[in-house]
Amino acid sequence: MFILCILQAGDTLTIPELMEEQRARVRSSVPAERFAAALLLSGVLAGRLRELGDLELGQVLDREVCSSLSVLAPELAVSMEAADRVCRRGADNAHRHLKMARRFL
Repeated sequence: MFILCILQAGDTLTIPELMEEQRARVRSSVPAERFAAALLLSGVLAGRLRELGDLELGQVLDREVCSSLSVLAPELAVSMEAADRVCRRGADNAHRHLKMARRFL
């Protein structure tokens, strides 16, 4: 029952809400909730991330990951560079698709 509730909630939550739910469940004293966070919620989150284009994924990386890292951490520089590259690639692809679509209009 508990697992079913988690999976159903995963269908309605936004990506930031899924991330927050996973963080909350990981800190739980209830082993089943920690299990849900480790396996179920992370799987739901991964599936939702796979549905995103490069630009949207870069935005999630920038807003949800980079913003929570310490300014002094080297991981911040790596994450910011990755987010910038993914966003640029996504914007370039969107621009390329728009140019191709205009040719057919």
